[in-house]
Amino acid sequence: MRQILFIALLILATSCNRADNFSTYTKFIEGYYNKGFDSISDYLSDTITIKDDGYEKKYTKSDFQVYYQWDSVFQPTHEILEIYRCDSIIDIVVSISSKRFEFLENNPMITRQNIYLSEGKVTVIEFVESKSADWKVWKERRDSLVKWIDNNHKELSGFIYDMTKEGAEDYLKAIDLYQNE
Repeated sequence: MRQILFIALLILATSCNRADNFSTYTKFIEGYYNKGFDSISDYLSDTITIKDDGYEKKYTKSDFQVYYQWDSVFQPTHEILEIYRCDSIIDIVVSISSKRFEFLENNPMITRQNIYLSEGKVTVIEFVESKSADWKVWKERRDSLVKWIDNNHKELSGFIYDMTKEGAEDYLKAIDLYQNE
C-alpha cells in the first residue's frame, strides 16, 4: 500500500511540475511579446542560453535584457502553431512577424523552438529549425542593405553588429532610408 501511495504522490508531483513549467512558459511568452522585460524577469534563470544553428550564447539577466530591447524594437508578433510539453522542455512551432523579417522577405518566420526550464525558470531557448526561412533571400537583402548604407549613409555603418536598442533603431533607420531612396 505504501508503494502505491508513493508512486501516486510521485506522479502527482511530476504532473504538477509539468503544469508549473508550462504555466511558467505561457507567462514568459505572453510577457515577452506583450508586456515588456519586467514581466519576464522572474521567469528567467540567472543565466539564459540561446542556441541557433551551431551558435550558442550565454546571457546574464541584464545581458538578456539588452537582447530583449534589441528584439523589441522590431515590434515582433507571434502565433503559436503547435506546442508539445515534456517535463522541463516546451517544444513549439511559432510564427513570428516583425519589421525586420518583413524587410528580409521572410515574414512570417516560422521556427521550431525548444524552451528548457529548470526550477520554474527559462534556462535555454533553442532554435531547432527554421521551417519557412529562405536564407538565400535573407542574405541577399541583408547584404544589399549593408552595402547601400556603407556607400550612402556611413553614419549608420555597423548597425548590423550593434545588438543594442540603439543598434536596432539604426537598423530600422537603415531599412527606411533604403526603401525610400
